[in-house]
Amino acid sequence: MRFFNYVFSLVFLCTLACSSGGSSSPKEPVYWDPTFQSRAEIALAQAYDDLKVHDLVSAQSQYCDTLVLEPADVNLAFGCGLVKLMRSVEQQQAADILTAFNQAPVSVENDILGPNGVINSYKALKNNNSAYTFNYSDFNLPFANNITQHAGDANGLLASILKPLIDKNMSVAQVQDLLKSFQPYFIDVEDNFNIAITDANLNFAIPKELFNTSEDLHAKQGDAYAMLSATQAIVAGIDMFKAYDYGVQLKSVLLKDGKINLKALVTELNGVVKVSGVNASDNVSFLTLIDGALFTNQRARFTFALNNAKQALSKIKTDHTDFYPSLSESKLNDVLVTVDEAILSMNGEMVSFSQFPHAGDFTVNLKALFDTPPNAKNMDIASGYPFVLEGDVVKPVESYFKTLLTGIVDIQ
Repeated sequence: MRFFNYVFSLVFLCTLACSSGGSSSPKEPVYWDPTFQSRAEIALAQAYDDLKVHDLVSAQSQYCDTLVLEPADVNLAFGCGLVKLMRSVEQQQAADILTAFNQAPVSVENDILGPNGVINSYKALKNNNSAYTFNYSDFNLPFANNITQHAGDANGLLASILKPLIDKNMSVAQVQDLLKSFQPYFIDVEDNFNIAITDANLNFAIPKELFNTSEDLHAKQGDAYAMLSATQAIVAGIDMFKAYDYGVQLKSVLLKDGKINLKALVTELNGVVKVSGVNASDNVSFLTLIDGALFTNQRARFTFALNNAKQALSKIKTDHTDFYPSLSESKLNDVLVTVDEAILSMNGEMVSFSQFPHAGDFTVNLKALFDTPPNAKNMDIASGYPFVLEGDVVKPVESYFKTLLTGIVDIQ
Protein backbone atom coordinates (compact mmCIF):
# COMPACT_ATOMS: atom_id res chain seq x y z
CA MET A 1 0.00 0.00 0.00
CA ARG A 2 2.87 2.39 0.69
CA PHE A 3 4.01 2.11 -2.92
CA PHE A 4 0.53 3.07 -4.09
CA ASN A 5 0.49 5.90 -1.53
CA TYR A 6 3.65 7.13 -3.24
CA VAL A 7 2.05 6.83 -6.67
CA PHE A 8 -1.06 8.62 -5.39
CA SER A 9 1.12 11.40 -4.04
CA LEU A 10 2.82 11.73 -7.42
CA VAL A 11 -0.54 11.80 -9.17
CA PHE A 12 -1.97 14.17 -6.55
CA LEU A 13 0.86 16.67 -6.93
CA CYS A 14 1.30 16.41 -10.69
CA THR A 15 -1.99 15.26 -12.12
CA LEU A 16 -4.56 17.07 -10.10
CA ALA A 17 -2.59 20.28 -9.98
CA CYS A 18 -2.73 20.79 -13.72
CA SER A 19 -5.45 22.85 -15.36
CA SER A 20 -7.05 22.22 -18.72
CA GLY A 21 -8.40 25.75 -18.87
CA GLY A 22 -5.27 27.15 -20.43
CA SER A 23 -3.98 30.65 -20.88
CA SER A 24 -6.26 33.04 -22.64
CA SER A 25 -3.47 35.20 -24.01
CA PRO A 26 -2.18 34.35 -27.53
CA LYS A 27 1.31 32.90 -27.82
CA GLU A 28 3.98 34.01 -30.25
CA PRO A 29 4.75 31.27 -32.80
CA VAL A 30 7.95 29.34 -32.19
CA TYR A 31 9.94 28.42 -35.29
CA TRP A 32 12.33 25.48 -35.43
CA ASP A 33 15.90 26.30 -36.28
CA PRO A 34 17.98 23.08 -36.13
CA THR A 35 21.19 25.13 -35.95
CA PHE A 36 20.04 26.74 -32.71
CA GLN A 37 17.69 24.40 -30.87
CA SER A 38 16.37 20.96 -31.57
CA ARG A 39 12.69 20.47 -32.23
CA ALA A 40 12.36 18.59 -28.93
CA GLU A 41 14.12 21.36 -26.99
CA ILE A 42 11.74 23.98 -28.34
CA ALA A 43 8.69 21.86 -27.49
CA LEU A 44 9.97 21.11 -23.98
CA ALA A 45 10.69 24.78 -23.32
CA GLN A 46 7.25 25.85 -24.55
CA ALA A 47 5.49 23.12 -22.55
CA TYR A 48 7.45 24.12 -19.44
CA ASP A 49 6.13 27.66 -19.86
CA ASP A 50 2.62 26.29 -20.44
CA LEU A 51 2.76 24.42 -17.13
CA LYS A 52 3.79 27.61 -15.37
CA VAL A 53 0.44 29.14 -16.29
CA HIS A 54 -1.49 25.85 -15.91
CA ASP A 55 -2.18 25.51 -19.63
CA LEU A 56 -2.25 21.76 -19.69
CA VAL A 57 -3.94 21.53 -23.10
CA SER A 58 -1.13 23.43 -24.81
CA ALA A 59 1.50 21.49 -22.86
CA GLN A 60 0.00 18.21 -24.04
CA SER A 61 0.07 19.42 -27.62
CA GLN A 62 3.74 20.40 -27.31
CA TYR A 63 4.75 17.09 -25.73
CA CYS A 64 2.61 14.66 -27.68
CA ASP A 65 2.61 16.25 -31.14
CA THR A 66 6.38 16.63 -31.08
CA LEU A 67 6.79 13.07 -29.79
CA VAL A 68 5.28 11.85 -33.06
CA LEU A 69 8.20 13.53 -34.83
CA GLU A 70 10.80 12.59 -32.18
CA PRO A 71 9.54 9.16 -30.99
CA ALA A 72 12.68 8.30 -29.01
CA ASP A 73 12.80 11.44 -26.87
CA VAL A 74 12.27 10.29 -23.29
CA ASN A 75 11.43 13.72 -21.89
CA LEU A 76 8.73 14.29 -24.50
CA ALA A 77 7.40 10.79 -23.80
CA PHE A 78 7.30 11.36 -20.05
CA GLY A 79 5.63 14.74 -20.47
CA CYS A 80 3.07 13.36 -22.90
CA GLY A 81 2.23 10.42 -20.64
CA LEU A 82 2.13 12.52 -17.51
CA VAL A 83 -0.13 15.21 -18.93
CA LYS A 84 -2.49 12.66 -20.47
CA LEU A 85 -2.66 10.78 -17.19
CA MET A 86 -3.35 14.00 -15.34
CA ARG A 87 -6.05 15.01 -17.79
CA SER A 88 -7.73 11.61 -17.57
CA VAL A 89 -10.13 12.97 -14.92
CA GLU A 90 -11.46 15.48 -17.46
CA GLN A 91 -11.98 13.07 -20.36
CA GLN A 92 -15.48 12.30 -21.62
CA GLN A 93 -15.17 8.70 -20.41
CA ALA A 94 -14.57 9.96 -16.87
CA ALA A 95 -17.50 12.37 -17.16
CA ASP A 96 -19.78 9.54 -18.34
CA ILE A 97 -18.83 7.39 -15.35
CA LEU A 98 -19.36 10.23 -12.89
CA THR A 99 -22.67 11.20 -14.50
CA ALA A 100 -23.93 7.63 -14.04
CA PHE A 101 -23.47 8.13 -10.29
CA ASN A 102 -24.92 11.70 -10.35
CA GLN A 103 -21.49 13.16 -9.64
CA ALA A 104 -20.33 16.40 -11.25
CA PRO A 105 -17.46 16.19 -13.74
CA VAL A 106 -14.10 17.22 -12.30
CA SER A 107 -12.72 20.62 -13.29
CA VAL A 108 -9.01 20.60 -12.56
CA GLU A 109 -8.85 24.38 -12.88
CA ASN A 110 -11.61 24.93 -10.29
CA ASP A 111 -11.73 21.82 -8.12
CA ILE A 112 -7.99 21.29 -7.87
CA LEU A 113 -6.20 24.56 -8.63
CA GLY A 114 -8.88 27.10 -7.79
CA PRO A 115 -8.92 29.32 -4.68
CA ASN A 116 -11.05 26.73 -2.90
CA GLY A 117 -9.55 23.78 -4.72
CA VAL A 118 -7.89 20.75 -3.23
CA ILE A 119 -4.33 22.10 -3.21
CA ASN A 120 -5.05 25.45 -1.57
CA SER A 121 -7.51 23.88 0.87
CA TYR A 122 -5.05 21.17 1.82
CA LYS A 123 -2.28 23.72 2.39
CA ALA A 124 -4.57 25.80 4.59
CA LEU A 125 -5.58 22.79 6.68
CA LYS A 126 -1.94 21.71 6.98
CA ASN A 127 -0.87 25.22 8.02
CA ASN A 128 -3.53 25.30 10.72
CA ASN A 129 -2.62 21.84 11.97
CA SER A 130 0.75 20.35 11.09
CA ALA A 131 -0.53 16.89 12.08
CA TYR A 132 -3.32 17.03 9.49
CA THR A 133 -3.33 14.21 6.96
CA PHE A 134 -5.23 14.13 3.69
CA ASN A 135 -8.90 13.27 4.17
CA TYR A 136 -10.78 12.79 0.91
CA SER A 137 -14.16 13.92 2.23
CA ASP A 138 -12.73 17.33 3.22
CA PHE A 139 -12.57 18.41 -0.42
CA ASN A 140 -14.92 19.09 -3.31
CA LEU A 141 -14.33 15.78 -5.04
CA PRO A 142 -16.63 13.05 -6.41
CA PHE A 143 -18.50 11.10 -3.71
CA ALA A 144 -17.12 13.37 -0.96
CA ASN A 145 -20.65 14.49 -0.04
CA ASN A 146 -21.80 10.88 0.16
CA ILE A 147 -18.97 10.07 2.53
CA THR A 148 -19.67 13.11 4.71
CA GLN A 149 -23.43 12.57 4.88
CA HIS A 150 -23.12 8.89 5.75
CA ALA A 151 -20.07 8.94 8.01
CA GLY A 152 -20.04 5.76 10.07
CA ASP A 153 -22.97 4.30 8.11
CA ALA A 154 -21.59 1.87 5.53
CA ASN A 155 -25.06 0.71 4.51
CA GLY A 156 -26.31 4.25 3.88
CA LEU A 157 -23.11 5.18 2.04
CA LEU A 158 -23.34 2.20 -0.31
CA ALA A 159 -27.03 2.87 -0.92
CA SER A 160 -26.41 6.55 -1.72
CA ILE A 161 -23.74 5.59 -4.27
CA LEU A 162 -25.86 2.89 -5.94
CA LYS A 163 -29.21 4.71 -5.97
CA PRO A 164 -28.46 6.82 -9.10
CA LEU A 165 -27.64 3.63 -11.02
CA ILE A 166 -30.87 2.04 -9.83
CA ASP A 167 -32.90 5.13 -10.71
CA LYS A 168 -31.41 5.01 -14.22
CA ASN A 169 -32.08 1.25 -14.41
CA MET A 170 -28.38 0.68 -14.99
CA SER A 171 -26.66 -2.63 -14.37
CA VAL A 172 -23.21 -3.51 -13.07
CA ALA A 173 -22.42 -4.69 -16.62
CA GLN A 174 -23.09 -1.20 -17.97
CA VAL A 175 -20.68 0.28 -15.44
CA GLN A 176 -18.11 -2.31 -16.52
CA ASP A 177 -18.63 -1.23 -20.14
CA LEU A 178 -18.09 2.43 -19.22
CA LEU A 179 -14.77 1.54 -17.60
CA LYS A 180 -13.79 -0.64 -20.54
CA SER A 181 -14.33 2.30 -22.91
CA PHE A 182 -11.70 4.19 -20.93
CA GLN A 183 -9.06 1.48 -21.30
CA PRO A 184 -7.56 2.57 -24.68
CA TYR A 185 -6.79 5.97 -23.21
CA PHE A 186 -4.64 4.42 -20.49
CA ILE A 187 -2.97 2.06 -22.97
CA ASP A 188 -1.77 5.16 -24.85
CA VAL A 189 -0.37 6.52 -21.57
CA GLU A 190 1.33 3.18 -20.94
CA ASP A 191 3.04 3.41 -24.34
CA ASN A 192 4.44 6.84 -23.43
CA PHE A 193 5.92 5.69 -20.13
CA ASN A 194 7.41 2.61 -21.79
CA ILE A 195 9.54 5.05 -23.80
CA ALA A 196 10.31 7.29 -20.80
CA ILE A 197 11.84 4.47 -18.71
CA THR A 198 14.51 3.72 -21.30
CA ASP A 199 16.88 6.47 -20.14
CA ALA A 200 18.52 6.12 -16.75
CA ASN A 201 19.35 9.83 -16.87
CA LEU A 202 15.78 11.04 -17.31
CA ASN A 203 15.39 14.43 -15.64
CA PHE A 204 11.99 15.94 -16.39
CA ALA A 205 11.48 19.45 -15.02
CA ILE A 206 8.15 20.59 -13.58
CA PRO A 207 8.06 24.33 -12.88
CA LYS A 208 7.72 25.47 -9.29
CA GLU A 209 4.83 27.76 -10.29
CA LEU A 210 2.65 24.74 -10.94
CA PHE A 211 2.47 23.71 -7.28
CA ASN A 212 3.86 26.81 -5.62
CA THR A 213 6.91 24.92 -4.44
CA SER A 214 10.17 26.60 -3.51
CA GLU A 215 12.02 24.93 -6.39
CA ASP A 216 11.24 23.08 -9.59
CA LEU A 217 10.44 19.41 -9.21
CA HIS A 218 12.40 16.86 -11.21
CA ALA A 219 10.98 13.52 -12.26
CA LYS A 220 13.58 10.78 -12.67
CA GLN A 221 13.62 7.29 -14.09
CA GLY A 222 12.22 5.83 -10.86
CA ASP A 223 9.21 8.12 -11.11
CA ALA A 224 8.66 7.02 -14.72
CA TYR A 225 8.74 3.37 -13.64
CA ALA A 226 6.22 4.18 -10.88
CA MET A 227 3.83 5.89 -13.28
CA LEU A 228 4.18 3.03 -15.78
CA SER A 229 3.46 0.46 -13.09
CA ALA A 230 0.37 2.31 -11.88
CA THR A 231 -0.95 2.73 -15.43
CA GLN A 232 -0.43 -0.95 -16.21
CA ALA A 233 -2.31 -1.87 -13.04
CA ILE A 234 -5.23 0.33 -14.15
CA VAL A 235 -5.34 -1.27 -17.61
CA ALA A 236 -5.18 -4.79 -16.18
CA GLY A 237 -7.67 -4.02 -13.43
CA ILE A 238 -10.33 -2.86 -15.91
CA ASP A 239 -10.31 -6.23 -17.68
CA MET A 240 -10.10 -8.20 -14.43
CA PHE A 241 -13.16 -6.36 -13.13
CA LYS A 242 -15.10 -6.85 -16.38
CA ALA A 243 -14.35 -10.58 -16.50
CA TYR A 244 -16.94 -11.33 -13.80
CA ASP A 245 -20.64 -11.18 -13.13
CA TYR A 246 -21.01 -10.38 -9.43
CA GLY A 247 -24.50 -11.80 -9.20
CA VAL A 248 -26.32 -8.63 -8.16
CA GLN A 249 -29.35 -7.04 -9.77
CA LEU A 250 -29.07 -3.58 -8.26
CA LYS A 251 -32.77 -2.78 -8.35
CA SER A 252 -33.43 -5.76 -6.08
CA VAL A 253 -31.37 -4.56 -3.12
CA LEU A 254 -32.48 -0.99 -2.38
CA LEU A 255 -35.17 -0.29 0.20
CA LYS A 256 -37.54 2.66 0.08
CA ASP A 257 -35.87 4.24 3.11
CA GLY A 258 -32.61 4.54 1.17
CA LYS A 259 -30.92 1.59 2.81
CA ILE A 260 -29.54 -1.60 1.33
CA ASN A 261 -31.75 -4.63 1.95
CA LEU A 262 -29.03 -6.89 3.30
CA LYS A 263 -31.16 -10.01 3.11
CA ALA A 264 -31.89 -9.33 -0.56
CA LEU A 265 -28.23 -8.52 -1.17
CA VAL A 266 -27.09 -11.86 0.27
CA THR A 267 -29.76 -13.64 -1.75
CA GLU A 268 -28.47 -11.96 -4.92
CA LEU A 269 -24.81 -12.64 -4.12
CA ASN A 270 -25.62 -16.27 -3.44
CA GLY A 271 -27.47 -16.66 -6.75
CA VAL A 272 -30.65 -17.80 -5.05
CA VAL A 273 -34.16 -17.48 -6.50
CA LYS A 274 -37.50 -18.70 -5.23
CA VAL A 275 -39.07 -21.57 -7.18
CA SER A 276 -42.48 -22.49 -5.80
CA GLY A 277 -41.38 -21.33 -2.37
CA VAL A 278 -38.13 -23.32 -2.48
CA ASN A 279 -34.67 -21.81 -2.72
CA ALA A 280 -32.81 -22.73 -5.91
CA SER A 281 -29.65 -21.52 -7.59
CA ASP A 282 -29.86 -19.22 -10.62
CA ASN A 283 -26.20 -20.01 -11.49
CA VAL A 284 -25.27 -16.33 -11.28
CA SER A 285 -23.69 -15.97 -7.88
CA PHE A 286 -20.78 -13.85 -6.73
CA LEU A 287 -17.69 -14.27 -8.97
CA THR A 288 -19.37 -16.01 -11.89
CA LEU A 289 -16.76 -15.86 -14.66
CA ILE A 290 -18.22 -14.52 -17.91
CA ASP A 291 -15.02 -13.99 -19.94
CA GLY A 292 -11.97 -15.77 -18.61
CA ALA A 293 -9.79 -14.48 -21.46
CA LEU A 294 -10.16 -10.92 -20.16
CA PHE A 295 -8.53 -12.08 -16.93
CA THR A 296 -5.88 -14.48 -18.21
CA ASN A 297 -4.76 -12.16 -21.02
CA GLN A 298 -3.72 -9.57 -18.43
CA ARG A 299 -1.26 -11.88 -16.69
CA ALA A 300 1.73 -10.53 -18.64
CA ARG A 301 0.75 -6.89 -18.09
CA PHE A 302 0.20 -7.45 -14.35
CA THR A 303 3.60 -9.15 -14.14
CA PHE A 304 5.20 -6.18 -15.91
CA ALA A 305 3.43 -3.86 -13.46
CA LEU A 306 5.00 -5.69 -10.53
CA ASN A 307 8.46 -5.75 -12.10
CA ASN A 308 8.20 -2.05 -12.93
CA ALA A 309 7.12 -1.33 -9.37
CA LYS A 310 10.27 -3.08 -8.18
CA GLN A 311 12.38 -1.03 -10.57
CA ALA A 312 10.68 2.16 -9.36
CA LEU A 313 11.33 1.44 -5.71
CA SER A 314 14.93 0.36 -6.34
CA LYS A 315 15.64 3.52 -8.36
CA ILE A 316 13.98 5.74 -5.78
CA LYS A 317 16.18 4.21 -3.06
CA THR A 318 19.30 5.35 -4.89
CA ASP A 319 18.09 8.44 -6.78
CA HIS A 320 15.41 9.57 -4.30
CA THR A 321 12.27 11.43 -5.41
CA ASP A 322 11.04 15.00 -5.19
CA PHE A 323 7.46 13.86 -4.89
CA TYR A 324 7.40 11.88 -1.68
CA PRO A 325 10.43 12.85 0.42
CA SER A 326 9.01 11.25 3.57
CA LEU A 327 9.25 7.81 1.94
CA SER A 328 12.07 6.50 4.12
CA GLU A 329 14.43 3.70 3.20
CA SER A 330 12.83 1.40 5.78
CA LYS A 331 9.39 2.00 4.25
CA LEU A 332 10.79 1.42 0.78
CA ASN A 333 12.34 -1.84 1.95
CA ASP A 334 9.00 -3.00 3.40
CA VAL A 335 7.21 -2.34 0.12
CA LEU A 336 10.00 -3.98 -1.85
CA VAL A 337 9.55 -7.12 0.22
CA THR A 338 5.85 -7.22 -0.69
CA VAL A 339 6.57 -6.61 -4.39
CA ASP A 340 9.23 -9.35 -4.41
CA GLU A 341 6.77 -11.74 -2.77
CA ALA A 342 4.13 -10.87 -5.39
CA ILE A 343 6.62 -11.55 -8.20
CA LEU A 344 7.43 -14.95 -6.70
CA SER A 345 3.70 -15.67 -6.48
CA MET A 346 3.25 -14.69 -10.13
CA ASN A 347 5.96 -17.25 -10.92
CA GLY A 348 3.84 -20.00 -9.36
CA GLU A 349 4.95 -20.13 -5.73
CA MET A 350 2.51 -20.25 -2.83
CA VAL A 351 3.57 -17.13 -0.95
CA SER A 352 2.73 -15.79 2.48
CA PHE A 353 2.77 -11.99 2.27
CA SER A 354 4.84 -11.13 5.31
CA GLN A 355 3.85 -7.45 5.48
CA PHE A 356 0.10 -8.13 5.42
CA PRO A 357 -2.11 -8.42 8.51
CA HIS A 358 -2.46 -12.04 9.65
CA ALA A 359 0.64 -13.01 7.69
CA GLY A 360 1.06 -16.76 7.81
CA ASP A 361 -2.69 -17.42 7.99
CA PHE A 362 -2.82 -17.84 4.21
CA THR A 363 -0.64 -18.27 1.14
CA VAL A 364 -1.37 -17.10 -2.40
CA ASN A 365 -0.43 -18.33 -5.87
CA LEU A 366 -1.07 -15.42 -8.24
CA LYS A 367 -0.01 -17.45 -11.29
CA ALA A 368 -2.83 -19.89 -10.61
CA LEU A 369 -5.24 -16.97 -10.19
CA PHE A 370 -4.48 -15.75 -13.72
CA ASP A 371 -4.17 -19.21 -15.30
CA THR A 372 -7.45 -20.52 -13.88
CA PRO A 373 -9.55 -17.66 -12.52
CA PRO A 374 -12.08 -18.79 -9.90
CA ASN A 375 -15.57 -19.39 -11.27
CA ALA A 376 -18.58 -19.72 -8.99
CA LYS A 377 -20.49 -21.42 -11.81
CA ASN A 378 -18.31 -24.49 -11.32
CA MET A 379 -19.21 -24.79 -7.65
CA ASP A 380 -21.38 -27.74 -6.67
CA ILE A 381 -24.52 -26.74 -4.80
CA ALA A 382 -23.36 -29.05 -2.00
CA SER A 383 -20.61 -26.53 -1.32
CA GLY A 384 -23.24 -24.19 0.06
CA TYR A 385 -23.44 -20.44 -0.51
CA PRO A 386 -20.68 -17.79 -0.42
CA PHE A 387 -22.29 -15.42 2.09
CA VAL A 388 -24.46 -15.45 5.18
CA LEU A 389 -26.22 -12.65 7.01
CA GLU A 390 -25.50 -12.48 10.73
CA GLY A 391 -27.50 -9.66 12.24
CA ASP A 392 -26.66 -6.68 10.06
CA VAL A 393 -23.29 -8.04 8.92
CA VAL A 394 -22.72 -9.86 5.62
CA LYS A 395 -20.04 -12.48 6.19
CA PRO A 396 -18.18 -14.73 3.72
CA VAL A 397 -18.40 -18.46 4.30
CA GLU A 398 -14.85 -19.70 4.76
CA SER A 399 -15.50 -23.28 3.60
CA TYR A 400 -17.08 -22.03 0.37
CA PHE A 401 -14.20 -19.73 -0.53
CA LYS A 402 -11.60 -22.35 0.41
CA THR A 403 -13.18 -24.59 -2.22
CA LEU A 404 -13.64 -21.80 -4.78
CA LEU A 405 -10.02 -20.68 -4.41
CA THR A 406 -8.42 -24.13 -4.28
CA GLY A 407 -4.90 -23.90 -5.70
CA ILE A 408 -4.99 -20.11 -5.55
CA VAL A 409 -5.34 -19.34 -1.84
CA ASP A 410 -4.47 -21.78 0.91
CA ILE A 411 -6.13 -20.71 4.17
CA GLN A 412 -4.37 -22.18 7.17
